Parts: sequence; C-alpha cells; structure tokens
Amino acid sequence: MVLTTAPDDVTRQTAVQRIEAIGGQIVQGEDGSFSIVPPEED
Repeated sequence: MVLTTAPDDVTRQTAVQRIEAIGGQIVQGEDGSFSIVPPEED
C-alpha cells in the first residue's frame, strides 16, 4: 500500500487526495496502520 511504503510525504499526500477524490476515506489506527473505507455504493 502506498500509504505505508511511500518514499516521501508528497507521494503519500497524493495517494490520500486521489482516494478521497473518488469518495474513499483513510482511517489511521492507533498503531499507525491505515485502512481504506470505500465509498458507499449507489
């Protein structure tokens, strides 16, 4: 997953923006892990 293996913050932020642009949400766990919540289907 790009969020955990991104070489820099710019790459990580680009991934977050693109996921959010299609309606997904990024949730960061207490342990620092990330989960992706897909958009609700119509």
